[in-house]
Amino acid sequence: MKKILIAFLGIQMFLGVAAHAAGICERTEQVSKKLEKLLAKSCDKVTDADLLTVTALDLSAQGIKKLKSDDFKGLSNLENLNLENNKLRKLPEALFSGLGKLKFLSVGHNSIRKLDQDIFSGLNQLNTLFLAEMKLKKLPEGLFIGLDKLEGLNLRFNRFSKLTSADFKALPSLKFLLLEFNSLKEIPVDFFKAQPNIEWIFLSNNSFRKLPPGLFSGLKSLTSVRLAQNKFKADELERIKKELAGVTPSVTVWTEL
Repeated sequence: MKKILIAFLGIQMFLGVAAHAAGICERTEQVSKKLEKLLAKSCDKVTDADLLTVTALDLSAQGIKKLKSDDFKGLSNLENLNLENNKLRKLPEALFSGLGKLKFLSVGHNSIRKLDQDIFSGLNQLNTLFLAEMKLKKLPEGLFIGLDKLEGLNLRFNRFSKLTSADFKALPSLKFLLLEFNSLKEIPVDFFKAQPNIEWIFLSNNSFRKLPPGLFSGLKSLTSVRLAQNKFKADELERIKKELAGVTPSVTVWTEL
């Protein structure tokens, strides 16, 4: 019986080591090399326990063209993940699965045209999300469901021509929304209804001619609104400024660069 137990444990240990080696060495090359550097170990020596020590992973500007769905498997204590400025065109399904402690995520400066509806599912601790400088034209329904703690959302330099209040209704904690450098022409009056504590609204460099009266109603935490480089006429800008002053006198309204 003792010999059988020893043999069993030996097999389990062997399988465990092999699994770890395959899990790291077979990941996307840039991911594998970054983990090796962080952990000061070759990929075949990295263990599950090692992965749990990683809280930040900077993969920006690494020339990554494609990621694998299990690239971040086992990194369950990761809090900061930067994928900026690569050559990504798509994010694989369940890429961020198991990253429940993630607080900061940037996938900006890539060539991603579309996001899967549940790509951010399970990221319920996320505080800041950068989706800037990509090629997004629309957001899938329910994209932000579960991101109750998200405070900062950067969507600058995309290709949005229209957004709806439904796109953002799942973000009750949102404080900073950056929508500059898109092609937005209109915005619904209830757009910010689900974000009563929002502080920054950046709408510069779009194609707005008017904003609906009452858009900023109830937003008493506002400190900065940027409206420069749109198509507002002088009387519309004055109306907006008066509305904002009535909501919160301390707000700064930027109408010029």
